[in-house]
Amino acid sequence: MAYFNSRDTSMRTLERVNEEACKKACLGDCACMAAQFVYGFDPNDGYCYLQSEVLSLETMRPEIFHYNSTMHIKIAQGKSPRRLF
Repeated sequence: MAYFNSRDTSMRTLERVNEEACKKACLGDCACMAAQFVYGFDPNDGYCYLQSEVLSLETMRPEIFHYNSTMHIKIAQGKSPRRLF
């Protein structure tokens, strides 16, 4: 997954993390809307780009770009319907 946002425009960047730590970092931050996890050969030594907004995504081919990327997008929980008595 490629995203035009980068380390320079990310809300926050975490280094030398795994995918689970990346997801947890976003879940624990109310301003985070998505977490992009990027790694080369070792999935336990990646970068996590926390994004405050998600504008556009595109598919990328790891054999060309030589890294793997996953985007985890936070979805707001819907309000439960009110019960009328």
